[in-house]
Amino acid sequence: MAGVWTEASEVLASVTEDPLLQVAGTAGLFSAVGYTLLYKCSQVLSPKLCSGYRRLKQHDKVDWNTRLPSTLHAVLVTALCLWALCYSGEFFDSSSSSSAVLRVSELSYAILGISAGYFLVDFCVICWHTEIGSKEMYIHHVVSLLSLAVAMQVHSLHVYLLMVLLTEASTPFVNLRWVLDRLQLKQLKLYQVNGLLMLLVWGVARVAMFVPFYLHVLQNLRMIAQEPPHAVAMLLGVPLLLLALNTMWFIKIAKGAYKMMFGAKQQQQQQQQGVAELQQLKEKQRQQLRISADGKQQDLLGTVEIKAYAPHHHVE
Repeated sequence: MAGVWTEASEVLASVTEDPLLQVAGTAGLFSAVGYTLLYKCSQVLSPKLCSGYRRLKQHDKVDWNTRLPSTLHAVLVTALCLWALCYSGEFFDSSSSSSAVLRVSELSYAILGISAGYFLVDFCVICWHTEIGSKEMYIHHVVSLLSLAVAMQVHSLHVYLLMVLLTEASTPFVNLRWVLDRLQLKQLKLYQVNGLLMLLVWGVARVAMFVPFYLHVLQNLRMIAQEPPHAVAMLLGVPLLLLALNTMWFIKIAKGAYKMMFGAKQQQQQQQQGVAELQQLKEKQRQQLRISADGKQQDLLGTVEIKAYAPHHHVE
């Protein structure tokens, strides 16, 4: 593996002399190849390991195969971003005089390269198989690729890209929900627990995370304004677009979670209320039949009594 990495670095060295861009390019290349291999593995192994896969429609099989590289990319990138931002000291080390806005590292370039490789191949897949794509996904992938490219080109603003990439933390829960739904396993407790976790992680990582993001932007706005105009425009505009998309999806997820938690209970209560109303209706009908029967019986007795007391005429 080390030899392959070295060969890839040498190839990229002929394209660019910037060592950090070489790191990003090498990471991106490995990410793209890894995505392809994982997609093929899912395509080969899923029919053998999961009987439900064989019953899926063709476009669902394609979507299923993208979920494995999607999940592994999300786990890897989330872990690397957390390490870079919270533990490595590369961006928020108080002993350094440079601002986090201007800081970059080989790790940050590698993370951006990994994500760029993933988004590029995944974008090609949804463009080729248009039935699994949506306009929101196309917008998401295009602006993500543009943002990654700009950050690598200007050699700054990596701290904001890493914060945005933390939104990938919700992806494994989204993928698991999709798989359970396609396998018709919504009745499992796992589906309900995963749905609630997805709602929680989505709200924190994809919506609430933008609060400290923009607070940091506002605190360093003068320094950010010195960056190239296209980089400033991407930094200020793209996260707003992502926030709008994420909020729209969050509302849909929240409605689904509410329906999952309380919809069945409300439906059960409505069914019980319907059964009670039906029983009351049947009881009223019984009472009406009883009253009608009693009335007929009284009429019959009255007729009998009249006949009994009527004068008898004897013929002599």
